[in-house]
Amino acid sequence: MLQRALLFAEDQPEDIKFELVRRIASLYSKEFTSEKTTTELAYLRNKIVDELIGERDHMRKLKDRSLSIALNIYPKLKSILNSVKNEKERLFTAMKIALTGNLLEFGAKDHKPKLNNLEAEVMKCLEEKPYIDDSQFVLKKIMNSKNLLYVTDNTPELVFDKVFIEELSKHLKVFVSPLSKPVQDDASLREIKIVGIDKIPNVEIIPRGDFIGICFDRATPEFISVFNSSDFVIAKGMGCYETLVDYKDKLNKKVGILMKVKCSAVAKDISASIGASIIKVL
Repeated sequence: MLQRALLFAEDQPEDIKFELVRRIASLYSKEFTSEKTTTELAYLRNKIVDELIGERDHMRKLKDRSLSIALNIYPKLKSILNSVKNEKERLFTAMKIALTGNLLEFGAKDHKPKLNNLEAEVMKCLEEKPYIDDSQFVLKKIMNSKNLLYVTDNTPELVFDKVFIEELSKHLKVFVSPLSKPVQDDASLREIKIVGIDKIPNVEIIPRGDFIGICFDRATPEFISVFNSSDFVIAKGMGCYETLVDYKDKLNKKVGILMKVKCSAVAKDISASIGASIIKVL
C-alpha cells in the first residue's frame, strides 16, 4: 500500500513523500482490520494522496507509455484471432487474449510486467492453460445472453479487452464499465476513448465510480442498474475478485472473473500460484 502511494508521488519533494507515509501509516493504524478489504484501504489511501498532492492522474505518464506499447501489438492480437474460424473457438481465443492483458498492472508487490519485451511475454502467456478454467460455462452464458456488462481493470489492458469486446458485440449488447475518473493505473473514460472502445457498434459505456473493483455502496446508479439487469458480467482483475467475493448474495454464477494472480494474498485465497491465469465463475 505504501509502495504504491510512493509511486503516485515519485515526482514530489521528499518532505511531501514523508508526510504521505505519515498520514497513511496513521490511517492504517486505525483502519487496518480483518473487516476491511485491500480495495477499501486503497480507496482511503487515495483520498489522502489527492488531499496532499492534488486530485490528478498520478500515473498518467506510465499509463500512456504502456498503452502506446500495447496498441502496437493490437494488429498481432487481431491476426491471432482472425486465424480462428469456428465461432465458439473465436470467442474462447478472444477471452484468452483479454485475460492475458491482465498481466499489465503496475505497483503490485509480487508482479512486474516487462514493457520492453511485452509481445514475447504476451505470446508466452497466451500459450498457457488457465489454472482455474470455467471458460465453457462462461461461453455458454455469453451465447445464451442478450446483454452483458464488461468491467475493465488496468489501462494498457484495454487493448486486449478491445479484441474481446469487438467479438462479444457481434453476439449481444455490451455495456463497458471503466472508472469515472483516473485512479491508480486503472482505466477511466479517457483511456476508453483513446483505445476506441466507445466506437465499437453495439457497445455502450457506463462509468462505475472511483472505487477499484466493484463496490455497490459507492457505484454510480447507472452501473447498479446495468449490473442488475445484465444477463452476465465479465469482470477483470484482482480488484473485482477481492470486492465481489464479499457480495455472494448478488452473484449466483452471474459473474465471470478473468485475472492473473499477482500477489500472495489472492494466491492463497484462490489456491493458485502467483502468475496463474484464472477464468472463474462467481
